[in-house]
Amino acid sequence: MQLLVLTAVPLLGFLALSGYLVRDAMSTMAHMREAAAGVRHMRANDRLISVLQVERGRSNGVPGGRRGADENASDRRQEMMQARQRTDLALDSADLPAAAQPRELVRRLRAQIDNAGLPPEAAFRQYSGLIGEVMADSSHLLRQMQMPALTDMAFASFTLTSLIEGAARERGLLNGVIGNGAFAKGERDGVAIVIGTQSGDERQFLLFATQAMRDRYRALQGSPAWSQVVETRASALAGAFAELDAGAWFDIASKRIASLQILQAEQFDLIGGAAEELQGAASRRMWQTVAAAGVAALLTLLLLPAVSLRILRSVGGEPREVAEIARRIARGEFSHDVPLRPGDRTSILAAMHHMADTLSRVMAELHRRAGALSSAAGQLNSASMAIANSTQQQASSIEETSAAMRTVSEAIYENNEHAMQTAKIAEKSDAEAREGCMAMSFTVAAMRNVAASVRDVDEIAYRTNLLALNAGIEAGRAGMEGKGFAVIAGEVRKLAEHAQQAARDVSEITGQSLDTAEKAGEMLHGLLPSITSTAELVGRISATSQRQARDLAQINAAVEQFSGALQYSADISERLSGTAKEVHRQAQALHDMVQLLHPAGADDGHAAPEQGGPAGSRGAAESGLAQR
Repeated sequence: MQLLVLTAVPLLGFLALSGYLVRDAMSTMAHMREAAAGVRHMRANDRLISVLQVERGRSNGVPGGRRGADENASDRRQEMMQARQRTDLALDSADLPAAAQPRELVRRLRAQIDNAGLPPEAAFRQYSGLIGEVMADSSHLLRQMQMPALTDMAFASFTLTSLIEGAARERGLLNGVIGNGAFAKGERDGVAIVIGTQSGDERQFLLFATQAMRDRYRALQGSPAWSQVVETRASALAGAFAELDAGAWFDIASKRIASLQILQAEQFDLIGGAAEELQGAASRRMWQTVAAAGVAALLTLLLLPAVSLRILRSVGGEPREVAEIARRIARGEFSHDVPLRPGDRTSILAAMHHMADTLSRVMAELHRRAGALSSAAGQLNSASMAIANSTQQQASSIEETSAAMRTVSEAIYENNEHAMQTAKIAEKSDAEAREGCMAMSFTVAAMRNVAASVRDVDEIAYRTNLLALNAGIEAGRAGMEGKGFAVIAGEVRKLAEHAQQAARDVSEITGQSLDTAEKAGEMLHGLLPSITSTAELVGRISATSQRQARDLAQINAAVEQFSGALQYSADISERLSGTAKEVHRQAQALHDMVQLLHPAGADDGHAAPEQGGPAGSRGAAESGLAQR
C-alpha cells in the first residue's frame, strides 16, 4: 500500500505541473485576448482621431483658408456637417474613459462654433486638446499591454498616429498663416515646434517598425506629394506668401496625411495578423500541453504496477519496516535481526543488514578505544600537572638565585668602583711622590747654591772689615782731617762685622736645612718604590674587579635567560596541562557517548578498569618527576 502511495506521488506531481502549464497557456491566451482588444481599442481611437482632425479642419476653414469667399460658405457648411456625422459614428464605436467625456466636449465646441462665439484659433486648440485626450488613452493602453511581441508594433502604430496628428496640426496652422499672408505673434515658433515633433515621431516609428513598414515609409518620403509639402513649408517659413495658395497647401498636406493614414491602416492590419497568429500559437500550445499531460498520466497508470513491484524488490520489504529498522540503527540497536528474503543481497534491507553488522563491530572497537583514550588522557593530564608544578618550583628557585646574583653583582660593582678610585689615588700619590723627590733635589741644589753665596758674602764681609780697619788706620794717621772718614770707616766695619755674623748664621741654618733636605730626599727615594708597588697592586685589583664584574654580568644574563626559558617552559606546561584536561574531558565525553550505544557483543563494563588507571598513572608520573 505504501509503495502505491509513493508511486502515485510522482503522478500527482506531474499532473500538477501539467495543470500549471495549462493555466500558464490559458493566462497567455487571456493576455493575447487583452492585447487584441487593446489593439482594436487603439484602432478605434485612431479612427476617432482621424475624423476629429477632419472636423477640426472643416471648423477652422475649408480649402481657401479661414478667410474664404462668401460664395463658398454653403459648401463649407455642408462639408462641416458631413465631417460631424463621421465624428459621431467614430465616437459611437470608440470606448474612451468616462473621465474624457468626448461627446459632451464635441457638442459644446459645435455649439460655440455655430453661435459664432468661438474664434477659429480657439476652436483649433479645443479640438487639438480633445485629440490629445484620445492619444493619452491609446498611450495608457500601450503601457498596459503585456505581450512583448506586439508591444513594438503597437508603439510604432502609436508614434505613427502622433505623426499624423502633427501633420494635421501643421496643415491647419500653415493654412491660416498662408491665408492671412503673414505670421502672427508666436505662430512661427508654433509651426517650428510642430515640425520638430514630427521629426521625433518619425525617428521613433522607424526604430520600432518592421523592415517592410520602414521601406513603405521611405517610399512615401520620396513621393511628389511629400516633396511638395517640404517645398511649401520652406517657402512659408521663409515668408514667400505671394507664391503660395492656402487651398493648394491644404490639398497637398491632405494628400500626405491620407498616405500616412493608409500606412496606419496597414500597420493595424499587421498588428491584427500578428495578434491572431500569436493567439493561435498559444491555443495550440495549450492543447498540446493538455494532450501531453493526458498521455503521461495514461503511461504512468500503465507503468505503476511494474514500477511498484520493482521498487518493492529494490527495497526488500515494506517501507514502514525499513523505516523502523533505520530508526533502531539510529538509536544504536545494532543487535536487532534484519529480516531478509532468501538470496537477497542487493536490496535496501540487505544493505542495512550489512551496515548494522559493520556498525556493530565498529562501535565495539570504538567502545574499547574510547576507554583506552580516556585512560591515556588521564595519564597525560597527571604528567602535565606534575611537570607544571616542577617547572614552577624551578622557576621560583631560579628567581631567588637571580635575586642573590643581582645582590652580589651590585657588591662587586661597588668594590670595583672603590678599587678604581683607589688605583687613581695611588697613581696620583706615586706621581706626586716622584714630583716631591724632584722638588727636593732641586731644593738641595738651591740650598747648596745659597750656602756658596753665603760664603761669598762672608768673604766679602771679611774683606770689607779689613778694608774698614785699614781705612781707620789711615784716618788716624791723617789726624783731624781724617776724623770723619774714621767714623765712617768704623760704621762700615760694624756693618761688615754684622754682615759677616749674619752670613755665618745663614750659612749655619742653610747647612742644617741642607742636611734635613738631603735626609728627606733620601726618605722620599726610599718610599717611592713602595708607592709604585702599591699603585701597581691597586691597578691589578681594579682590573681583577672589572673582570669579576664582567663575568658576573654574563652569569647574571645567563641566569636571566635561563629564568625566561624556564618561565616559557612553565607557560607551555600550563597550556599542556589545560590541553591534557580538555583531551581527558573529550575522551570521557566520547566514552560516555559510546556507552549510550548498544553494539552486539559489546561488554558495558570492559572499560571500567581502564578508567581507574589515571590515579595510579598520576602517582607514578609524580614519583618519576620527583626522582628526576
